[in-house]
Amino acid sequence: MQTQMTNSSIEQVDKFKVKVTSKLNVDDINQKKREVLEIFKHMKVPGNRPGKASDQAIMMHHKERFKDTLVRALAETAYHNAIAEQKLRPLGMPQFQSLDLSPLESQFTCTFEILNQPDFDLPDFKLWEFVRPAPVDVTSAVEEQIQLAREQSSVLVPFTETDIISPTDQMIINLELSSDGKKLETASGEGKVFSISKEIEGNSFEMHFLGMKPGQKNSFDFNGTGFFEGKMIHAEVEIVAASKQVIPPVDDELAKKFACQDMAEFRGKIASAVDAQQQQVATQKMIAALREKIKSEFSFEIPEFLVEGEAKILAQKIGEWDKLEPEVKEGLRNQASNAIRSSFVLNKVSEEIPSCQLGDMEALQILENVMRQQVGNDEVVIRREMDKLRTSQNLPIIITRLKEEFVAEKLLDQVTIID
Repeated sequence: MQTQMTNSSIEQVDKFKVKVTSKLNVDDINQKKREVLEIFKHMKVPGNRPGKASDQAIMMHHKERFKDTLVRALAETAYHNAIAEQKLRPLGMPQFQSLDLSPLESQFTCTFEILNQPDFDLPDFKLWEFVRPAPVDVTSAVEEQIQLAREQSSVLVPFTETDIISPTDQMIINLELSSDGKKLETASGEGKVFSISKEIEGNSFEMHFLGMKPGQKNSFDFNGTGFFEGKMIHAEVEIVAASKQVIPPVDDELAKKFACQDMAEFRGKIASAVDAQQQQVATQKMIAALREKIKSEFSFEIPEFLVEGEAKILAQKIGEWDKLEPEVKEGLRNQASNAIRSSFVLNKVSEEIPSCQLGDMEALQILENVMRQQVGNDEVVIRREMDKLRTSQNLPIIITRLKEEFVAEKLLDQVTIID
């Protein structure tokens, strides 16, 4: 299939790759020639003072170099013109196949191939309905925060001879896990630190430690979770050591650890923070629901190389890609597909809905504001941290994530919210 427009045409090569032919006329060429001449103005031309050579003299003396620079500049312009004209959304850089400037320089034609993002239509977002999260019970939230403060102030005390493993205890264990008779290398190991949750449900891994003591061994099967959902996992464990969490009482001494004179002041401080966080928490819950909706509503195919690349980035948090179990790799690929698909949708939303657009400079300003919340208003520290990000490979990723969060939050204005 071939599509023809004014100055460019595209031909579908395969599911994601397109071949583009783009042309520039004599006016475009002359305009670009003037721009390139400005670059060459201050280069040496024999028999002329610096900066005083005529355009003709410059083009004659630097003939090959001038033409090469002009052709590359024309190719860049032709590429961007075609992308805009054909409404393409490229993945990566173009692969040029031909660059042809006619002998009289009256026409420039180039062909290149690019990978194009999957094509899909956005829905009428007003038809998407979400229930606004119920407001937080401030009194209960304050008590929960006080309990968290107690846990943060807790100390770990080594087990005595009579102590047995209970919820919130911390252990050092030797562990070997296997599935279908195959050892799970990334999850197994010696000297692993593991904490028992406050609430334990079903045939979970940690349930089998309850009542054990340091020095004891156990062998059991438990229900897999995450990438191993629906599978039984076999475990061989040994508790090397264990500690109990000792939590301080609710009194003024606890309040003083958080820069308050007494519990009354501490409760008031927490209540103010809870009020301030309610809207933010509600927004984040709505964004999470929106992303789930995107995941369920869109199923367009994604180039495999993108999925594989994103999956390997996600894998860096848990181990080397080549050593991961097949189930883990497949789970990471699914995560990667959903993340990329969501990114494509939000990117298209930002292109088509003006209120959802955020520029790079605006995103950088948001990033600086976040830093100020973390490190204060010390400009020296902020500049240093920003410079570190600019020289690393992380800044483009962070900016992309900030833009996506911005678009998702603004998209909430386009959907129907039910109170």
